[in-house]
Amino acid sequence: MELRGLPIENRPTAARCAARVATRGGFTLAELILGMAITAMIMSAVAAVMVSVAEGWDEGRTVQGLSVSLLQLQVRLGRVFQGAAYVAQSQGGSLNGSGAAAQIYFWMNDNWNGSSDGVPEAGEMGLILFDPTTQSLYLYSAMPTAQMSGAQLTAAGQEVSWSQSSGASAIAAFEANSWVQKTTLAGPGSNAIRGDSISVTGAHIAVDWLSSTSQKPTVEIQVAEARGAETATMYGSFVLRLADQPPNN
Repeated sequence: MELRGLPIENRPTAARCAARVATRGGFTLAELILGMAITAMIMSAVAAVMVSVAEGWDEGRTVQGLSVSLLQLQVRLGRVFQGAAYVAQSQGGSLNGSGAAAQIYFWMNDNWNGSSDGVPEAGEMGLILFDPTTQSLYLYSAMPTAQMSGAQLTAAGQEVSWSQSSGASAIAAFEANSWVQKTTLAGPGSNAIRGDSISVTGAHIAVDWLSSTSQKPTVEIQVAEARGAETATMYGSFVLRLADQPPNN
């Protein structure tokens, strides 16, 4: 800076220059407090938006998880009833899980050991039931014949009469067979029930036209599932193969 043309008294001193620099670059206390308050408000708004988005994402994921689970159950039940011939006995149950649990004991297929003879064998029977304790829906059916012992093959190949399959002790006796395996259709099964588990809260089973000789029997199944506070219900209807009651044995 050229100072030679200025009078001595007008020339800036070092102190004056420092004061000017300090005055131009600083903030007052009020300005600092106001800036911090605005920053805090902006951060709070951003945090609120992020929390809202996260909650919406979790809810959407929960609903989507229930929808996928019920769709998978629909497919599984369709496969189970694909070759089903007749219903031996059933119990309605309820969607809220109260009262006696839903169950259906039925002739699941006519293909024991690869042979169709028109007569139900023990290994062709199936049982679907809702277990409120484990909050799961299970299928009881014969294990693959390749995994059976000779004695199990003989037992599973025995013919089952209508009076046997419709008797009061038929379901318990079927479950107790060593060659019967339990498969989880829906719910946590043998796993522990956690807060994020998809559990079955109830099931209802109805069988229509069971006494008709012209209308094929129809099995209607409703299953209620829950995950946290979200719930959803599946409805399925499956037409069985035979119209005559009971099987001729």
